[in-house]
Amino acid sequence: MVAACQANQTAVECNLPSDSDPTHGLLSYSLLELLRGRFRDSLAESRWGDLWEPLRAQMQQRVAGQHPLLLGPQEHHIFGGSSAPLELGLPLRVMADGQLSLGAGQLAGIGVGARLALYGPAEPALFPPLSSPQDLAARIGELQVISADAVSAVLTFVSGTSEALPQGARTRLIAPGAEDRLRVFCAPQVAPWVAEALGAGTAFCRVVENPQEAELLLGQSESGEILFGDQIFSHATPTEPGRPSPLARLPLKAAGDPRIASDRRRTALLIAVEHYSRYVLPLRLCQQPGSVRPAGALELELIDCGNPQAVAVMKADASRRRRIAPGDDGACAVPSGAECCFYVHNSAWSGLYVTLLDCNSEGWVDLLAEPVHIDSFKGALIWDYSDNRAAPFALSSEGRSLALDRVIAIGCTDPRMDVRSLRQVCPVNQVPTLQALIDTALNSSGKAVLRRNPQVIEWTCAQLNLKIT
Repeated sequence: MVAACQANQTAVECNLPSDSDPTHGLLSYSLLELLRGRFRDSLAESRWGDLWEPLRAQMQQRVAGQHPLLLGPQEHHIFGGSSAPLELGLPLRVMADGQLSLGAGQLAGIGVGARLALYGPAEPALFPPLSSPQDLAARIGELQVISADAVSAVLTFVSGTSEALPQGARTRLIAPGAEDRLRVFCAPQVAPWVAEALGAGTAFCRVVENPQEAELLLGQSESGEILFGDQIFSHATPTEPGRPSPLARLPLKAAGDPRIASDRRRTALLIAVEHYSRYVLPLRLCQQPGSVRPAGALELELIDCGNPQAVAVMKADASRRRRIAPGDDGACAVPSGAECCFYVHNSAWSGLYVTLLDCNSEGWVDLLAEPVHIDSFKGALIWDYSDNRAAPFALSSEGRSLALDRVIAIGCTDPRMDVRSLRQVCPVNQVPTLQALIDTALNSSGKAVLRRNPQVIEWTCAQLNLKIT
């Protein structure tokens, strides 16, 4: 579904070149111009992901205060029909001066020095495992970030040339910049091969000696399992009831030949760490001050939606919402199966585009809500639109006795903000958990396929911890 503007904006009529042209709204007029122009010869195969960035840019040129909204997968074809799965990667743009620009920046973990692989518009449909023979064969070039702001980055070619760049080319991160690498601490009892494998096998992390500096903590159980933890989840075997268990475990043994099993353990470790390096990106933002003033301008609340009558009332009047207050530990406690929504209030001096992400207890980042514009000193209820209607979110403990989800609201003054790349898409035929990634790698012959006066861009972030029992 495509909306012509945000809920707090007005869809305007377009100033047409002549009186003889039919009347169109700005969205319809801009869409038709693109379909009759640059997409004329590729209508059948064009997808919303190909069209969306040019459409937003064209609308902005005419009316700066109207921003369209796309609800649904960007890989769907514009004119419908069956759509085979396609990973769109990070949005790549060719600027008027010929420079390459990325529609993602520091908010999405893309900083100076980051390297990205370049692929064709259709093949491979799903990106192969990083650095695999299939991946290296599919690449048509490599790019590096030379400058970045909050929402975009400027790229230069490391290999390949812009002359050979096909329309619809896709890109993905293959190595973050030095300052953006995941900081990993290995507890003293962890076997030496773990740190050796991390140092030699991946560009996504660096091992640190101080646990206070670390984002990912690795421990080892008495039976030899490698335990994955962080600031909330333990990297040791819990000894007290009610204590958070590790995010995931790497078993001591894997099936099959001992030499092959050892290689698979190493592969599984690297997959898990690379995955966590993406999982931590929204959490990092909440540890930074941001640039929006006043500080702490974004406030996030959990709202009780257990009563249908109360839900109907608060949809008409958000001031009558039923807030679930955090406990002494700072987390909002709810039972598994509870229905809730979120309320975001913006007390900044400017309007913000707000995206909601969930860093859940299974080590996965999910997109809860597409970017929504919230005016200065205003608030908005955030609903689940996965079924194209405003419905409460159903919270689940995912089979754990205690689930701890961290919901992140990211707000930015720039409408180009796109942190959807922080969402982690699940591999085909697999449960979206960090543990499932590890188990798949241990019991397969290869890696699991992982499936998101210049203007001053200001941003801020808020975090809400949920305790689901």
